[in-house]
Amino acid sequence: MKNVPAACLVLCAVISTAHSFFCYKCGVNGGESHSKEACEKVQILQKCSENLLVTCFKESITKEDGSQIEKRGCELKSSCEARKKRCDDDAEKKKLKIKECETACCISDSETPCNGAIRVSANMMTIMLTAVVCGLRLI
Repeated sequence: MKNVPAACLVLCAVISTAHSFFCYKCGVNGGESHSKEACEKVQILQKCSENLLVTCFKESITKEDGSQIEKRGCELKSSCEARKKRCDDDAEKKKLKIKECETACCISDSETPCNGAIRVSANMMTIMLTAVVCGLRLI
C-alpha cells in the first residue's frame, strides 16, 4: 500500500507521454503563412517533436496595407517567445509594416492542438480518472 501513490504517479506520467504531440498547421500550398480565411478553411495536423522545448504557435498579423496573415505550427519555445516579443515591440512592428500582431505559444494535449479548433481530450479525462481511482484506493 505504501507504493500506491508512486505507482499512480508513474501511471499518469506514462499515460500523458504515450500520445504524440500535435499542432495545427495552415495546409494551403504547403507553407505556414496564409490569409486568416485560408488557414481557417484548410488546417492539417502536424506531428511535432516530443522534445520538451517544442510548442504550438499561432500568430495573427494585420499589415499596414490591411492584409491579414495567419501562421500556425510547431516550433521551439524560444522561437515562439521571439515572435511574441516582436509583436510587443512597436519599433519592430513599424519596421516590418505590421499594424496589429498577436502571438500565442501553447502546449498541445495529445491530438487536441491548442492553436486551432478545440476538441475534447480523452487523454486528460483518462489521467483525471486514473488519479481519482488511485486516490480512492488510498482511503
